Amino acid sequence: MGEPPARVRLLAADRGFGALVWSGVPNAVGTGPMVALAGAGAALGVAGTAAAALWLPMAVPAGMLLTAVPPALLWWRLRQRRPDGPRRRLHCFERGLVYVDPPAGKVYAHPWREVRLTVRATTVASDYTGVPTRLRSLDVWAEGAGRLFSVGGGELWTVVTDRVTEAGPGGTL
Repeated sequence: MGEPPARVRLLAADRGFGALVWSGVPNAVGTGPMVALAGAGAALGVAGTAAAALWLPMAVPAGMLLTAVPPALLWWRLRQRRPDGPRRRLHCFERGLVYVDPPAGKVYAHPWREVRLTVRATTVASDYTGVPTRLRSLDVWAEGAGRLFSVGGGELWTVVTDRVTEAGPGGTL
């Protein structure tokens, strides 16, 4: 959990939101997939150089691409993690939330009683097994702002639902 910027802390204090509970990027992708992709790229690059002449024209460029992309993605991810970075950030406090949307140039600050939640279920077909997978997402709405963001699960889902439930009327599931 990152520390929110000073302007967010001041806004939350001004609104009486209390202590910070959670701060970060909703639905952020971790660095795990990038590390796995780098490992796969390195393995493919080594295998490609040892392959027969038939595989060489295809395996070496693929291995080089898979090896070069993850460091670029990691750099981008670290750049986005900065508290003043260009990504949308959510800061959950005991009695309200502050949602910073740099692309839109907006900052939303709402007490939990003004927040409404809806659960959306989506069914997607698997690429290789054909077995459909059911995914749930939690849409977070605020009065006067519309849908702020969606949560796919995990700790943030629990934090948001707990806070809205504790706030009482206004937040519905």
